[in-house]
Amino acid sequence: MRGVVLALCLLAPAAAAAGTRYLVVGGGPNIDDSQVSIELNTLWLLDWLERTRPGTPVEVLYGDGRGGSHDVYGQHAQGAGSRPGPLARLFGSQAADTRFWHPHRVPATGPATAAEVEAVLAREVRNLGPGDELVFIYQGHGGYDETDPAGNTLRLWQDTRLSVRDLARILDGAHGKSRVRFFFPQCFSGGFARLIFRGADPRQGLAPQDRCGFLAQAPDRESEGCTPSVDTGDYRDYTTYFFSALAGRTRTGAPLAGEPDADGDGRVSPREAHLYSLAVAESTDLSRSTSEVFLEHWEPWYLRHLPLAGLPANEYGELAARVARRLGLDPDAPGLAAQVRRRLLDQRSRLAVMRRERDALGERVDAAQAALQARLEARWPQVFWPYTRAFRRLLAGGLGEVEGWIRAQPEYPELVQAQDALVALEDRILALERQGAQLEKVLRLRRLARLRGLLERFGGTPARAAYARLLACESAPL
Repeated sequence: MRGVVLALCLLAPAAAAAGTRYLVVGGGPNIDDSQVSIELNTLWLLDWLERTRPGTPVEVLYGDGRGGSHDVYGQHAQGAGSRPGPLARLFGSQAADTRFWHPHRVPATGPATAAEVEAVLAREVRNLGPGDELVFIYQGHGGYDETDPAGNTLRLWQDTRLSVRDLARILDGAHGKSRVRFFFPQCFSGGFARLIFRGADPRQGLAPQDRCGFLAQAPDRESEGCTPSVDTGDYRDYTTYFFSALAGRTRTGAPLAGEPDADGDGRVSPREAHLYSLAVAESTDLSRSTSEVFLEHWEPWYLRHLPLAGLPANEYGELAARVARRLGLDPDAPGLAAQVRRRLLDQRSRLAVMRRERDALGERVDAAQAALQARLEARWPQVFWPYTRAFRRLLAGGLGEVEGWIRAQPEYPELVQAQDALVALEDRILALERQGAQLEKVLRLRRLARLRGLLERFGGTPARAAYARLLACESAPL
């Protein structure tokens, strides 16, 4: 976003809205982008729903539905000391030896194509009456529209798509006294915050229905997750942090990194789960809720540079201080924001150097592979024709000789060294990107603290009422 471990939910079932229904949609757009982490997250969520919301109607659309095709791929964890074979290195990477494919194990009622999702969502929306609620949970990939966040999409099975505008068009038909909540952890998910507005257009104001949700990332940034690894203990996606807070334990059963029940009422609301994720997540995500996006849309131009005497004492100011302390920064130090920006500049400079090094290593890998492949083809051309009888004969009796020959070539140690160095460098780049996201999070949380303070002081009655309405929607039991 590694084997499936279903979290034990320690909370008693919370009181849901009258007529609450769940729509869970997941999978990749095609087999190349249908990673096993999406499947494991979906299974974990469904287990959580079954344990904590027994009897609640759940519609599940996943991958090819009941087609039975191999619509999930992953990678087995390599055992200690295991090494990829020469052919895997020569024609792919270290991970090539560990790949597997299987039909999804999600109990789907239908396929997650755009046509099916649109039809089911429209039906569920038509059935919403006063006081009814639909909870839409997505697990998959997102697409980016560089011209307009409302053009960002859910990338669905068979390479189909639904945009923010497509979903808004459907949701606009919901009963005015119903509620729709959504959870979108995919790349570019921040664009879906516009679903709070009629027609996904901020100029039209909030929709008449209560609509709110939680997003993993900004409209123009990729989110953490969607990995082929089966090691769930290593997952750092927004889904893992958010639903662990609701469950009261991590997905491996370990205690949480903090107490998400901020108001001490004995249950964790979705908003509390989101704030917990902001506090403890060490990922590349800059997650956001719809009420936070509303604050950003609300901010008048004439207040942007208004000086405030210190940071307002609200939940965002407290979170900014908490994340700053985790980074070894003094949240009360004068010039904290300037210090964070300096660290960000240094981090981005280091990243630029490491990415150039990554490109150079990639060129070394390509050169070594090309040289070896050219000589291999001259000696065993049947290796390049895997669907022929000649290849099958080689596979039956001579593959060991081929791999021994590859190992003996002078370029092979260079290939091994470059590929292993590339993997290690990718890990270092990811770690540095995660550190940078935490620094950005401090700045974002401080800005949200300021915006909330400004709204309370200068916002008109309609704006404060709209914000309160979103907070209430986000805070209601899921």
